[in-house]
Amino acid sequence: MDSKFTIKVNHTGSFVPKPIVYFNPVKMVVSNVDFRSMSFVEFISYVKNLVKDGTINVYYCLPQRSLRDGLRVLEDENDYVRFLDVGYENGGMINLYIDHSQYPVMEWIEEEIAEDGSVDGNTDDDDDVDSDLSDDEFVEHEPDDEVIQLQPSDDPFIRRKFFKPPRIVDDEKDDKKDVKKNLHKYPVHDPNQKWDTMSPILGMKFCDRYELKHLLSNYAVANGYKLWYEKNDSTRLLVRCCKGEEKSKCPFRLWATWMSKERSFQIKSLISEHNCSRALNLGSMVTYSWIGKQLIETIIDNPRISYRKMAAAVLRDFNLKVSFGQCRIAKKFAMDEIEGSLVAHYEKLRSYGLELLRTNPGSTVKLDVDIMPDSTVHFSKMYICLKAVKDGWIEGCRRVIGVDGCFLKGLCKGEVVSAVGRDANNHMYPLAWAVVPVENKTNWKWFLDLLLEDIDMGQGRGLTIISDQHKGLIEAVKERVPECEHRQCARHVYANFKKKFLGAEYRRLFWFAAKATTTTKFEDIMKEIKLIDNTAYEHLMEKNPNTWSRAFFREDSGSDAIENGVSKFWGVIPSGFHQYESRWLNEVYVVDLHKRTCGCRSWQLTGIPCVHAISAILCLNGNIEEYVANWYTTQMFGSCYKYNVKPINGHEMWPANDMNTILPPKRRRLPGRPKTNRKKCISERSDRHTVSKVGTTSKCSLCSQPEEHKTSVEEEGGDQG
Repeated sequence: MDSKFTIKVNHTGSFVPKPIVYFNPVKMVVSNVDFRSMSFVEFISYVKNLVKDGTINVYYCLPQRSLRDGLRVLEDENDYVRFLDVGYENGGMINLYIDHSQYPVMEWIEEEIAEDGSVDGNTDDDDDVDSDLSDDEFVEHEPDDEVIQLQPSDDPFIRRKFFKPPRIVDDEKDDKKDVKKNLHKYPVHDPNQKWDTMSPILGMKFCDRYELKHLLSNYAVANGYKLWYEKNDSTRLLVRCCKGEEKSKCPFRLWATWMSKERSFQIKSLISEHNCSRALNLGSMVTYSWIGKQLIETIIDNPRISYRKMAAAVLRDFNLKVSFGQCRIAKKFAMDEIEGSLVAHYEKLRSYGLELLRTNPGSTVKLDVDIMPDSTVHFSKMYICLKAVKDGWIEGCRRVIGVDGCFLKGLCKGEVVSAVGRDANNHMYPLAWAVVPVENKTNWKWFLDLLLEDIDMGQGRGLTIISDQHKGLIEAVKERVPECEHRQCARHVYANFKKKFLGAEYRRLFWFAAKATTTTKFEDIMKEIKLIDNTAYEHLMEKNPNTWSRAFFREDSGSDAIENGVSKFWGVIPSGFHQYESRWLNEVYVVDLHKRTCGCRSWQLTGIPCVHAISAILCLNGNIEEYVANWYTTQMFGSCYKYNVKPINGHEMWPANDMNTILPPKRRRLPGRPKTNRKKCISERSDRHTVSKVGTTSKCSLCSQPEEHKTSVEEEGGDQG
């Protein structure tokens, strides 16, 4: 016996009950395949690769049987063996049906058989009728193409389906049960279905006509059908394909109205065939709302996207041509949708804060609002510091905090300001954060007040704060924490320095000065800068070196420092109990292993023995790890993270509040034309092949004088002659 046989795959359709049919299928014939060599899993994978439309269940039908009596589901290896046996017994041919919607098909069949048995009281008639709808020949299951003609009332099929024997109704409950039995179970549209797999199905029910119109838009775009509404009002929809001369060529027709016995909008009649070509311009089927919904994520990422780019994105992703006018209205629609969702998000801020306090007792959540003259409430600023985070900082982190802010780039402008500490391994440790409308002295002071209260640092004694050169922040630190050590980020200092003093030599000397760990080294480097340009020297001295050079940093802060000269060999001379002189050429530093200090101050600043201290430790054959500060121990590291941040529920479970609704913050418009592009670093500008002359002074090629031009010099020379 030949091991190969042929299957006809019916897919992309849908099962419809009473009578059970497979509606609107796409048919595919697969011939001469040896399925006995496949396992059940391999067969299902093979079918899914053939269909590629989301296969849920696979069914086959017994030969010479209707779908009601012969449909079988393939669920395991045993079903697959029976499927193969049936196929070979039928001459190597069998029909296959693919379910894409996970409908309870087998339950429909059981209910249909039970209802027929209860009405007729005899199953013999059913067998006679089933033979009329049987699977006598291969691939004859085409219920969507069947036309049921009018037949005389003595026909057994019509009599059983439409004429019921008289009976006495005992009570109202029995009547309701009969009504429910006669209701057809038509499919209900799933709005979460993938857009390009949506298609209309006869009898499908919708919440309203807008849901059906959205399905038709997706259906038209996915297939390039030029659908249009011949009738379109609140109670009915008549949809055809193609207009004008092409109208008669394409038979597609859809009619939908409200159902009489339930509040559902239903497709009452449907001719789903198309014989038209694909179109790029679909007219009214592609509305501005459809475009806006499809591009809403793109607009969120880039609110300033141009209409030209929107049209190009629609053409690229959906093979559609849309006008700039449609894109303009679509963008406005999308922005309204986004802002509407933002309003809903800001309304939940108070509930979000209450949920944080419920799940993380002891945390700090501070929300400030602005009350307008019309009594509306707008968001102003919000501060959050979780209990587990601040306890971990107090117990296991170094007393160093970096504060900075960054701009929000969404629809609601503002700034996120944050405080970041350093854990026992010198890694970043987020401590607190806030959203403020603008970075100024008032908001920084408000943030520092709440932060210092949380970490219990009072006036800042023993605390080190690192920040940029923002004037409002510097003034707020001076007023709020006068006893702390305030450092400026050397990178920001150099960024301002190089605006006036460019050159590799300036860069090298600046970083040597910033990394110098002793005042002597710092002064020597500054003298070199002064010899090159006294203005550069004065500029750096005005920036207060105490805040950006390590030579002036406090020794007990445990902040990081960059090591220099590790590759050098240092000679060690003992000079007392655990005291040594570490020498290299003319450099000499005193190392005290008992006090854990070195003259270069690097050991005191970092907590890690410097190269000079390591030389002294090795002279004693000591263990270097024993001289590392406690900040780097695993016990200290574990104490930073032994407290857990508790999870919170979704927003549906957040506590309710009776306070005024919070609206998004008022938009703050800055003077001048807004910039759309960020400033790029010089290393990012790879499109140039020559050195930029921006900022340089041009000189005349004849007289070599600045702000002169060759033409004017020649004219002056000509006049003189």
